[in-house]
Amino acid sequence: MAIRRIAEGRGLLKPGEAADSSRLLRFIFRPDFSSRDGVSATSGRGVGLDAVAEAVRSIGGRISVKTGKNQGTRFTLRFPVKEDR
Repeated sequence: MAIRRIAEGRGLLKPGEAADSSRLLRFIFRPDFSSRDGVSATSGRGVGLDAVAEAVRSIGGRISVKTGKNQGTRFTLRFPVKEDR
């Protein structure tokens, strides 16, 4: 899994350390976590999932992620709804 490889390479996990998919997916929401080594004139790192998660939480929402081999990845954002009366 790419997340494991990156986490090990950055010292967030020891090589071969046990980590289930839930723990590995939490790494992608860290402010210092990126799958890119650098930026170029035509591409960068983007906003970052840490900023997205913080913005969602700041209004009382939640973000979740599910992924599966050969199934892709699904991000679900849930926001509170206030009814006008």
